[in-house]
Amino acid sequence: MSSQARSQKRARLDNDADFSQLQEEHWDDEALQRKVKDVIRYALACEYKRKFVKREDITKIISQGGNKKVSFNNVMDLVRIKLNQVFGMDLVELPKLREKLNQSQTQLKNTQSTQAAESSTQAQSSTQTAAAAARSGTSGTFILRYNMKESYRTGEVLNQSPEEYQQTGILYVILGLIFLNSQSMTSPDLYSHLDRLKISKSNSSSEDRDKLLDLFIKNQHLKKTKRPDTSGDDTEFDYTWGARAKLELSPENMVQFLLQFYDGSSTQKKELQDRMYKQGGYQVATRATSEGPN
Repeated sequence: MSSQARSQKRARLDNDADFSQLQEEHWDDEALQRKVKDVIRYALACEYKRKFVKREDITKIISQGGNKKVSFNNVMDLVRIKLNQVFGMDLVELPKLREKLNQSQTQLKNTQSTQAAESSTQAQSSTQTAAAAARSGTSGTFILRYNMKESYRTGEVLNQSPEEYQQTGILYVILGLIFLNSQSMTSPDLYSHLDRLKISKSNSSSEDRDKLLDLFIKNQHLKKTKRPDTSGDDTEFDYTWGARAKLELSPENMVQFLLQFYDGSSTQKKELQDRMYKQGGYQVATRATSEGPN
């Protein structure tokens, strides 16, 4: 074979290799974009049904097809970019709620034992995902949160049904009461406040109070914890902000919401605002978001 023929053959092989590499990269990019779309569809479906987005479910979606070149982090980065650009939303992981300081060591051990027993019945992949989440201090649970500019957050854009508006109003009032009561309120105190607002079991004009509270707890806007010193018919609970409420509502927004119900001069409102922050457990208003309650 002449040197010219060998050169032509080598050039042809190089071109074939370049084409194969480009084709492989194209397929990898297509696979990545498919996974991004699948995760977004799953997240939007969960939000529509008011369900939580699970890390283990996202992992299953990404691992389908066996393409190991598509990584979890790459997909999640693109998912967040696309959600923000198209829907004005962000996929945010819920924080792990801290146990109450007055909970006994026995209760903590019982809770950990129960969680361990439940985890052992799950599939191996789910167990590994949960263990990884526990080691990293994450919850493994996500929600979609609106990330639009304040000017876009209008009734025309964020359209809700009359029932949803009513539920949101009641929820904000409950969260405000809890906020002003040092971030926690007992069930008798909360029920007493709701009775004054005509939100009770006997009032047919509003949804059953217990069902409404259960809905807020299910959506993790509220957290309900049994008081250790009560039992039987005298059982009482502590209500606190849930993980979703902490992500969706800042202390500043809550204080501004509460201030709308008060008249007075700017000086009086400033004094009232400072008092609200202190009742919520914050020392300085400007540091409320970054430092958290004391």
